[in-house]
Amino acid sequence: MVRDDSRWKRISLGGAAELRVPVDMRATEGQGVDSTVSAWENDELSISVDTGPFVDRLQRAAEGADVVEHPVSGRVVRTTSFVDTEGSAVAVAHVPEATGDASAPGAPAMTVVVRGKPGRAPDLPAEVIRSLSIGGSGS
Repeated sequence: MVRDDSRWKRISLGGAAELRVPVDMRATEGQGVDSTVSAWENDELSISVDTGPFVDRLQRAAEGADVVEHPVSGRVVRTTSFVDTEGSAVAVAHVPEATGDASAPGAPAMTVVVRGKPGRAPDLPAEVIRSLSIGGSGS
């Protein structure tokens, strides 16, 4: 689905990572136990970004969903999407060493969760995850 570019903006996820999101997304409070959490929301979506050494590495997916690995800017990014028990479309990406040079081991990892509101824009979470870019290059 091609969306009107005037309705989208880029948000920084920290370091060199960015997402393309609807213009009405607003930053909200996020709190992690052992990592840094950033969050945004609007009437259709919520986005949380967990950065640190103990983030979910997306080793397995929800029942009936697959984890897919693909290259983005020299990193192997894991993604999955599914519909949760409340009927919300969910898309997730895990980026190892997301905040620095891919050749510099030890940079914090990042997991991005985009959750649609039940019954709203079921394709939007996956579209936002596909817009992930690291170091200025799209996926």
